[in-house]
Amino acid sequence: MKNPTIHRISHKFSVSCYSGYKNEQRPISFIFGTLNIQIEKILRQWRDEHHDCFKVRSPEKGLFLLSYSRDEDCWEIQQLNRDKT
Repeated sequence: MKNPTIHRISHKFSVSCYSGYKNEQRPISFIFGTLNIQIEKILRQWRDEHHDCFKVRSPEKGLFLLSYSRDEDCWEIQQLNRDKT
């Protein structure tokens, strides 16, 4: 298993990914503000023309949408809610 790669988006956000047979295969954790958030489960994963998208659940902070732009080589984040469902 390869080591996770970290991509810095800003001083307040970064994503650690598992990189297996391809780079940026799936997120495993991210830093949001001052919080290091572990991904408990990837609930949904899809791909469009420019992005790899992951709806993920964190045991601490609920649901998030993480989108990796293959064109710009960067991540975007959206907190969907603070529930665990």
